[in-house]
Amino acid sequence: MSIISCPVCGGDCVKDAETLIREAEDLFLPCSDCIAVPLDKRLPPAGLPPSESCPSCGKRFIDDVFSHCHAIMAEEGVIKADTPLGGIGIPLISPGIDLSSPPFLPRRSLVLLTCHADKKTAERLVAEVPEIKGVIKDMEVVPGISGDDLSSSSENELLAGCDVRADIFRSSGGAFAVYKQQSLLHIEFPRGTGLKIRTVEKMIDENGPDVFIDACCGAGTLGIAALLAGVPSVVFNDAWYPAAFWSAVNIHANRCLTGTGEIAFAGSCRPGDRRISAETVEIAESEGVERKTVILWGDYMNAGDFIPEGRRLAAIDVFGKDNREKTKRIVSRWKAAFGGDAFIP
Repeated sequence: MSIISCPVCGGDCVKDAETLIREAEDLFLPCSDCIAVPLDKRLPPAGLPPSESCPSCGKRFIDDVFSHCHAIMAEEGVIKADTPLGGIGIPLISPGIDLSSPPFLPRRSLVLLTCHADKKTAERLVAEVPEIKGVIKDMEVVPGISGDDLSSSSENELLAGCDVRADIFRSSGGAFAVYKQQSLLHIEFPRGTGLKIRTVEKMIDENGPDVFIDACCGAGTLGIAALLAGVPSVVFNDAWYPAAFWSAVNIHANRCLTGTGEIAFAGSCRPGDRRISAETVEIAESEGVERKTVILWGDYMNAGDFIPEGRRLAAIDVFGKDNREKTKRIVSRWKAAFGGDAFIP
């Protein structure tokens, strides 16, 4: 069941989290008729014609899909014929989920991140490889805000198809889904209950906050984990507009799991915007029987007017965590301005 029209392709890419999680349980598993011949990713494929999808379930083993992509890319001249199979790009399955074995891919379940494709090649891949949902040009950047001064941003380029995909994360409160436009937001690889989520749960357990602030929220992963941990009020904030927008989408997608109710977008909501803002504005909010959220776009140090009163706990998930002096200054500055406790997850 689609809950919102995809802002990239207009399709049904965004489903409610309960449906997505239920479907993902066996989405990438083979049927009894599927065949898998694992290939050495350090070598080029043998150059055989593309294998057929399974006649029973329609899936194909991921190595066969990559061989098909390799053949098209070699034919277009964006890679050499002897390029290793694993060298053509990074496969981003959708939904991303912790797997114990290589996946068998259904239609439109793979976004390819590659530094080799051009627009023509990407359009061929989407048109001729049934499993390919979209192709992203890897610009070798981490999408989002590039510096501490909020003056510049970086993004990869969507060459063809649609790059909206989901990841499924697990928390003590249950599994949840995080959608994002992958060319504009950094990649996360679900590995069960991740360290950041465990840290958030530990800090919530120790502090018992009334209000949790996901200050650099990205697509909203930590804030949603806080909702599932029982925090009644959660503030999501990011200065990079795509992050704030997809946080709002994800709150809506997970509303039945978190008890937040439907999202209400403000007039300042503009899907497709790719700007940085230092000034803070509210772009969406939701209110359920037990949980309330607000989604902000702007510098987190300007968010004070939007943070409810109560016992506060802030997660400030900045880049460059190895600089301990910097992170200590960030936490101290937050505590001095807004009170409560704060931590770098």
